[in-house]
Amino acid sequence: MLEKGKCYKLVKVLVKQFEGIKYLSFCDGASVELLPDFLEIDLPEEDEDDEITVQATHPIMKAYGEIVSVLSITDYTSCIVCTGSVRHVSEVLARCTKCQATMKLSHCNSCKSAKILLSQESKKSYLTAYNEQLQDIISDVDGETLEEKLLSSGEISVQYYTATNTIKTVSKVPSASSD
Repeated sequence: MLEKGKCYKLVKVLVKQFEGIKYLSFCDGASVELLPDFLEIDLPEEDEDDEITVQATHPIMKAYGEIVSVLSITDYTSCIVCTGSVRHVSEVLARCTKCQATMKLSHCNSCKSAKILLSQESKKSYLTAYNEQLQDIISDVDGETLEEKLLSSGEISVQYYTATNTIKTVSKVPSASSD
């Protein structure tokens, strides 16, 4: 429990402000460290104009059903240091928008994301799945393309972040009939 008047170092914590009240949500791997006294935090002067962004979060929800539509598939590259998104700075170099690391484009991770429609009876959920979750969905599924595999994956159960409709975890729902 956090105490009023104490100073804490929070790592991997998301903050959401709603009706003037700030709420904290702890991500996987989050840590809280009590600091001895308040520390004065100085931001470099050159960054004064940059807005410090705080990612808002909502609860994690569960949904299950069958993927009935693949709305889009996107190929993108991510940072080898922190998996953040990268921007091309030249034909051979990229810079991470999250950790500011500069790296060769050839060393960046090649990734995919898919926007899907998950349907269970009359309930529909429009969700986004990234690399690891896509692999969890299509493991042991036959098909030539990612779209075919997603649409043939059967019933799945997912946990997703309601703020972004991004899938956090995926598990297969065992089929009622055995082959």
